[in-house]
Amino acid sequence: MDDLLELDDARRSLVGMLNRATVGVEGVVQTPVPGLVVYRIANPGGPKHHVYEPALALIAQGAKQVMVGDDIHTYDALHYLVTSVDLPVVGQVRVASDTLPYLACGCRWTSPRSAN
Repeated sequence: MDDLLELDDARRSLVGMLNRATVGVEGVVQTPVPGLVVYRIANPGGPKHHVYEPALALIAQGAKQVMVGDDIHTYDALHYLVTSVDLPVVGQVRVASDTLPYLACGCRWTSPRSAN
């Protein structure tokens, strides 16, 4: 039980940091850290086609649905996304509002091979 409380405390802390970093923004915010981006979406639109680059994506608040081929994946504060290759997807933020916006962060990386 203590682990769950610690996890929720960490998630709430991340929500607070992402809230401060994205106040007054709708969409993507670039950070000074190379490869790190943060997201705030209060008014999600329809599904969007996109190619995910290799990355780790964490959602602190809200939920997103991603379709890869015929497979549908939902990720949220308890489910993260890791991609190791460029991945064509159709994605849509599914849980967000003005009072509880979708808040997430992503860390992109390049493999040592691609850097050469």
